[in-house]
Amino acid sequence: MRKIDAIAVVSADWCIANPEHPVQDSWQSDLDKKFFREKKSEYDVLIMGMSTFKLSGTYYWHQQDIQETQQRHIVLSNNAAESKENQIDEWREFYSGPLSEIIENHTHPNEKILIVGGATLYTAGITARLIQDFYITMEKNVRLNEEGNATPLLLDGRQLEDIPFKRIDFIKKDPSTEIRSYHLNY
Repeated sequence: MRKIDAIAVVSADWCIANPEHPVQDSWQSDLDKKFFREKKSEYDVLIMGMSTFKLSGTYYWHQQDIQETQQRHIVLSNNAAESKENQIDEWREFYSGPLSEIIENHTHPNEKILIVGGATLYTAGITARLIQDFYITMEKNVRLNEEGNATPLLLDGRQLEDIPFKRIDFIKKDPSTEIRSYHLNY
């Protein structure tokens, strides 16, 4: 069975993005950035949507790290032509299609996979019961949805608490940031 996990940073109101703050780096804590760097190094494949790819600076995302680890980055897009246009090296692969099909057809059963965003992929991963552990960093002093136009963690109206889980582990904590691991139980 494949190991498929997800990782996200959320605001105190459980949102992952806002058009007014398009780059998470502007509100992400150093604790979360360090945790993300450490956690992503444990995986063979990172999967992200096109918006996450563009907004997170992954065009230039630690090129040396990618080459040294030979970690693959799979980027999903609704636009197949856009996917082909962005193919820039052998470590970044671009596809169109449902998350479950991309994982089935373009990864190996022994590869560890980490979904790094965005909300469409988190929702698809949970709906298809693919995600086993979901690492969530909550930035407790940040609110992204005050204007009502922020992107929630899950797009189908559910909150993470609505998803059955075996347990929650508290990984790291400081006064403004809390990192948890939700072990999902479908």
